[in-house]
Amino acid sequence: MSIGKLICLAHAGGSASSYLRWSSRFDSSLKLVPLEYAGRGIRSNEPLYEKMDETVADLIQMLRPQLADRIPYVLFGHSLGALVAYELAYALQQARLLGPSILILSGKNPPHLHSRNKRHLLPDAEFRQELASMGGTPPELLEDSSFAEYFMPIARSDFKLVETYRLEAGRPKLHTNICVLNGMEDNFVDLKEMEGWGRYCEGEFWQQQFPGGHFYLHEHIEQVAVYLKRLLAQSSAWQPQI
Repeated sequence: MSIGKLICLAHAGGSASSYLRWSSRFDSSLKLVPLEYAGRGIRSNEPLYEKMDETVADLIQMLRPQLADRIPYVLFGHSLGALVAYELAYALQQARLLGPSILILSGKNPPHLHSRNKRHLLPDAEFRQELASMGGTPPELLEDSSFAEYFMPIARSDFKLVETYRLEAGRPKLHTNICVLNGMEDNFVDLKEMEGWGRYCEGEFWQQQFPGGHFYLHEHIEQVAVYLKRLLAQSSAWQPQI
């Protein structure tokens, strides 16, 4: 595998620790770099994001040390993380900073399919039920009052980012390659529309489905790792993008 980095962005309510199990699936030639959103993990004392542009501006500052060595990298985002990854790649391109060689977008509809949900406005009990239906968080944790007090504001803030997001018209395409992944039983994406991500890049476009639902990437981690290693081994994809 070519030397590089796999920079990861988590789902709504998730944190950098979501990717801890991935570290043992790749050899030392690939550096795993999970980015931590504000308001959780080691950044728990920082205020949560209010808007997408605030999120992207913060993550660009976090990324700058990773970009300084000019080593090619792949940017991976799941669910909310996929939308953030797209916006981050676009902002890097506009700023003429080093962009990802491959943008891997998982479990998220293309950005022109705006969310019509208002789950972030639900009362706590209904919002908790919504989170339980999505999986990814053990139901017993959601019923734990101390955990819910910490977790619910994070999840609600993340859902707000997705549900208030609107893509402006007339954007240029990304100069990178895009790979789209999803679970075949994911009820939170429109499987027929996932190939629509292809219109957002000038490079190559790949699409791959896996068994499982919205959190297939954790349920079938071995299969996902095998696919990613094969994808990243394609030397033609490992070109720095400006």
